Amino acid sequence: MGRAFVFSFLWVFLVVGIGHPVYADAAPGDVVVAVGADLTPEQREQVLRTFGVQNIPQDKLVVVTNAEEHALLGKYLPKAVIGTRAISSVKVTLLEPGKGLHVRTEGITYLTPAQYQSAAATAGVKDAEIYVYAPVPVSGTAALTGIVKAFEGLEGKTLDPTAKDVAAEEFSTNYLLSEKIGKEQATALIQRLKEEIASGKLRDPKEIQDAIDRAARELGVTLSPEDRARLEELVRHLREANIDWNALARETAKIKQEVEKFLQDPATQSFLQKAWSFLQNLFIRVWEWLSQVFGGGSGS
Repeated sequence: MGRAFVFSFLWVFLVVGIGHPVYADAAPGDVVVAVGADLTPEQREQVLRTFGVQNIPQDKLVVVTNAEEHALLGKYLPKAVIGTRAISSVKVTLLEPGKGLHVRTEGITYLTPAQYQSAAATAGVKDAEIYVYAPVPVSGTAALTGIVKAFEGLEGKTLDPTAKDVAAEEFSTNYLLSEKIGKEQATALIQRLKEEIASGKLRDPKEIQDAIDRAARELGVTLSPEDRARLEELVRHLREANIDWNALARETAKIKQEVEKFLQDPATQSFLQKAWSFLQNLFIRVWEWLSQVFGGGSGS
């Protein structure tokens, strides 16, 4: 009887699983929401109202902590960038197979939809509508953790750890590079490198260096030795990670087309656009400084 009990217990353990809610019948339209742990009760209510899920079941609501954010991104981003509070929140809706990723943001002051989309795809997130929202202006780094955690909740399983880690590295490299060469330029450059990996290229250091130089030249950006070294390391780690490159290639091509179309639009190069970007970034820095001084720490 004791042995039978043990086998029965193991069977239940294997079927049910641990670590994440398991939705065996997850279907298009299903939703999981990840909320920042440091939202006030009023902000949390605002987030759920904005997402249209005020009555969401508790088993489809997960919480993202600042500690989890540091665990995912801490190897690659400075502590000051990640901040001390998890504010940005995410609604992930499962789509029909083959529909790809669709991302929109609101209240996120620095990161773009394409930056989230690229890193999420690398992590293994697929066929989902992702809505990133913050009730107050924040950079939005916590949201990548939220995207991964919410998608794992929908799928009922953990994404590959190597893919998640290299997605965090890509996300961080994009963030740091965008401060120097621009958000769209950084995203486009990384998509070009990922496309070459997907096609079976970039297998040796010389190939990687040439591809980085070529992409930078064609995009009209200048990279520092530090930037080049960071990109070379990212390419190596992307190649080594357990990634389905056939699936990722489609998402990468879509992101590349969108950001490069934006870059080629003459309107985006206008003086007013550049002035607005400058003022936006200035506002971000001032807001983050004020939050840190008067709000008990910076949020993300």
